[in-house]
Amino acid sequence: MKEVLSAFSPLGKGFLADAITSTTSFADSDLRGSLLWFTERARTANQALVDLLSAIARRKGATTAQIALAWLLAQPPSIVPIPGTTKIHRL
Repeated sequence: MKEVLSAFSPLGKGFLADAITSTTSFADSDLRGSLLWFTERARTANQALVDLLSAIARRKGATTAQIALAWLLAQPPSIVPIPGTTKIHRL
């Protein structure tokens, strides 16, 4: 039987969709504001990876999100990204 893994929040809750930078501020009702992953220090540190993915995306004529999802889908054995959205236009 082939193993299938699911990727939780494959776009990093917006980070890998170019929606978050070190200067992003979150509303009080936004859960990300309380997570260590989204502190200003963490966002600044992770920006180098996002910048690298964005550069690759530009060279490929794709978005950062498309490159991140393509990398996930290329991983063995099988990874299934689960989009976390309630808005059909985001899906």
